[in-house]
Amino acid sequence: MESLEAILSKLRIRSDCSFDPPAGLPALPSGLCLPDDLRQFYELHAEARLFVRTGVVPYRIVRPSDFAQIGMQVFGEATRGVQRSWYAAVDLIDGDYLAVDLGDERRGWCYDCFHEDIAPTSCRVVARSFTELMNRVAIAGDESWWLAPGFEGHGYARNKSDRINDDWIPASWLEDS
Repeated sequence: MESLEAILSKLRIRSDCSFDPPAGLPALPSGLCLPDDLRQFYELHAEARLFVRTGVVPYRIVRPSDFAQIGMQVFGEATRGVQRSWYAAVDLIDGDYLAVDLGDERRGWCYDCFHEDIAPTSCRVVARSFTELMNRVAIAGDESWWLAPGFEGHGYARNKSDRINDDWIPASWLEDS
């Protein structure tokens, strides 16, 4: 696996990739912190648009000001439980995101978050670090490699057989109307 700096160097010279100058680090709540490689990215760049074709941006690494908890990005309100530490790092244009875990247990793990179902049993672990994610992106180009037949990945955020409750659901969904 190549280093993040090596990957970024290759992407910077492509005509279909663009990078903005740094604009600081994302603001995070107490108890969460960026993985070292994602921090390195934000120290070098505020945002990246990768493999742009006719106005379509398949991957947009979000600006620090847009780096938000996955529930806020998808539903407009925070999710709870295991997903409280998932932050939308890559906008996939269609309402889907690749989220990065900022919690202690799985810091840096990256999940595919479909805009209609971000249950932990539905979100695939597509990489165990931002560097691994960027390696895969650089190799695949504008293809959604994690959706391709044969992609093994690292399983799901939680297995369907795990005893988990619905603590990931936004609180307002559980309120009586």
